[in-house]
Amino acid sequence: SMNNPSGMAFFGTRLWIADTLNNRIRLYDFNTNTLTTACGSGIAGYNPSLANCTTVFLFSPTDVAFDPTGN
Repeated sequence: SMNNPSGMAFFGTRLWIADTLNNRIRLYDFNTNTLTTACGSGIAGYNPSLANCTTVFLFSPTDVAFDPTGN
């Protein structure tokens, strides 16, 4: 479950959510009705050298944003 979800952003049929106190970015897909972890291992910290988004350490993410092309 999420812990203090804060910033959110829609892109296509997906809602991206900053799951602040779980140190993760979550992804809700309206087509499949599923909630998954898109980014963050759940460990608070900073380790930009890891290439895999699901193993990276995040420190209390508070928002999610996209540019016009979806990056």
